[in-house]
Order: sequence, then structure tokens, then C-alpha cells
Amino acid sequence: MNKKLERIIKDLYQTFSIYPLKGNIEGCPCCVSNSDKSNLHSKPLKELNSEDLSRFSFKAMSTFGGVDDFKHFLPRILELSVNDELDVDEFIVLGKLDYGKWNDWPVNEQESIRELLLHWWCFQINNKSGFDLFLFVEIAKKLNDFTKMLDCWETAVESIGFVNLIEFIEFHFSNLTYGAEEFKEWNKKQLNEFKMWINLKSGLIEKGFFHYESLDKSLAESASNALYILEVLSKQPNQ
Repeated sequence: MNKKLERIIKDLYQTFSIYPLKGNIEGCPCCVSNSDKSNLHSKPLKELNSEDLSRFSFKAMSTFGGVDDFKHFLPRILELSVNDELDVDEFIVLGKLDYGKWNDWPVNEQESIRELLLHWWCFQINNKSGFDLFLFVEIAKKLNDFTKMLDCWETAVESIGFVNLIEFIEFHFSNLTYGAEEFKEWNKKQLNEFKMWINLKSGLIEKGFFHYESLDKSLAESASNALYILEVLSKQPNQ
């Protein structure tokens, strides 16, 4: 995690500090144990770990606690998620925001979450190899602002962001072009904006191919595959 994200998460804790920890958090007796409940009170909020919070993160608001309970733990849940320390998939955690109708929350809470999501994405795409499609799709749906997401994606040939770009094209761009299930909630403007941005990277990818041809044959081959995919799909009728 970089300093920017650390500052944003610190602000997130401050924003949601108005929601106190309840002495008893209600849960469905069929699927929430006393141990699950006691875990939430076992440590100060900032020290709770995945074992303490995973069950709540998965069950929050549906069968474990209410919206205010979720808000109390949300900064720590998101912090663990950003650090890949929560044993719950990001799409479930981010889906809980929709379940809790976060777009109806106070404006400062929404803005705090949006800032965290944007910079989580920026950190992920530029610092971690392996394109996280589910995180990308979920954050894109919630931010509804592709320009900011694409502006922070570093694609210099020697960057991790470039490797992630190649991976996206090689394994996901066809699905994006043909409107596969994972992209069904994106509107046409989002789809076209992203496709245009990708297509404009063809010259960069070609440069990357020659750069890695003698340095990393596997990456050079992937770059070649990406160029072929872009060429083929550019000849298809607009979807």
C-alpha cells in the first residue's frame, strides 16, 4: 500500500467513526454463531483480522447485523481487502455496498468510498501483476467514471501496468467487445470509451513487442497475440 492509500484509509476511518460498535450485533442463529459475534469484539477495530471479519463481511446486512454495523466495520474490511488480507472475494465485499444502498448514504460517505475505490484500482493495476477482472468490473460499475480509471493506468513498456494491459487484451478484450456476461452492466458509453482507449494502445504494444523480443520471449509472444486480437476485432462490425 502506498502513502496515498494509507491517507485515504485513515480518512475513511474518520468518516465512519460516527457509527459505534454495538454491544450486541444481531445475527441469524442458523448461520451466525456466538463465536462469529465475539470475534467482532475481540480487538480494537484497526486490529481485527480476516479471521475476525470474514464471516461478518460475507453475511453483513443479510443475516448478520444492519447497515450501521456494516458501516462501523467497513473501513477495516476495505483496508484488509486492499492489502489482500481478507478471505472474502472483492466482488462480495463491494457487492455489499450495493446491498446497503450506499448511493443513498450521506454524500461525504459516498465520496470517501469513491476515493478509496479509485486509488485502490490505481494501486492494483500499477503495482500488482495479474489483471484482476472482478475488481476492475466492480469498481468501474461503482465509480461510473472511466476517464479517471484510465488516466491513472500507467502503460509504459517497462511497467507492470503494461503487462496487465497485455493480459487484459489477451484474455478479456474479446469478451468486452462482444458484451459478455461480466460486462453486461456497463453502459454503451463505458464500453466504447474503454475499447477506444485499448485500440489506441496498439502502437505502444508493438513497441513493447520489439522491446521484449530478446528480453522476455513469453511476454513478447503475449504482446504479439494482443496485437493480433486488436487487428481481428477491429474488422468486426460494431457491437
